[in-house]
Amino acid sequence: MICPTEGLTDPATLKKGVKSVVQEEDRIRNVVIFGLPEQKDENVEKRIQEVFEEIGLKSTPKASRVGKTGKENSQHPVKVSLSTASTVYQILSQVRKLRHSEKFSKLFVRLIVQRRRGLTIDS
Repeated sequence: MICPTEGLTDPATLKKGVKSVVQEEDRIRNVVIFGLPEQKDENVEKRIQEVFEEIGLKSTPKASRVGKTGKENSQHPVKVSLSTASTVYQILSQVRKLRHSEKFSKLFVRLIVQRRRGLTIDS
């Protein structure tokens, strides 16, 4: 008879399990923002901070464009990494306020789940 906790004592299995949990925690702290026009020599993190201020949140995110950048007037998505999952859910609950914003009315935000190959958007 096999004990169900038998595999948990194996260091390789335990390491793999911990790694999986850490990766899931990292994924849940990411969102993607679509519709933010690119500007030449832009500071993406500062622009995202402006978006967050528009919806009443104060956060210092890490942000970067996804894909090839550098073309003015293009709109590559912005991947935003936040400090906690609760901040992500605050943003998702307040993002509807952007519809009434003159500056950011065309933006939309999605929670993402990263896979080994590319990005999968969770709708």
